[in-house]
Amino acid sequence: MDGTVLILDDDAGVLELTSLYLKSRGFSTLACASAASALEKFEEAGGNVRILIADVTLSDGSGVETALRLKSLAPALRILFASGYSFEEWTNRDVALFNRLPAGSVGVLRKPYSARDLVAKVVELSSDPPHAGLASQTAG
Repeated sequence: MDGTVLILDDDAGVLELTSLYLKSRGFSTLACASAASALEKFEEAGGNVRILIADVTLSDGSGVETALRLKSLAPALRILFASGYSFEEWTNRDVALFNRLPAGSVGVLRKPYSARDLVAKVVELSSDPPHAGLASQTAG
């Protein structure tokens, strides 16, 4: 796969494991523990980020808000949200922001996830045409 996977999660263990899972399957990754760091690393990558994996709830903000911001800078960006909460448990604000994202470019993965589930979602998301349906919003 061309491009880099930017991982945004404020849990150091999840961040490290997600990066290891993807690197072991040949993906290039950038790991970020905060929304501010994700924005900075995204800009430094100069358009080479193809997929963002973002935790929905961050200690310094919303992963959904950060994703929407990055998507406005790079319309081809694909986004995979990872959350320990079901979609129904997300805040109203995060749901409203999520609904502003183009359905074919977004997926949701429930934590905890296995390496196989993560890689399958990343591959699925990277291969879907831009106008395809939502990638398993209620996956668990």
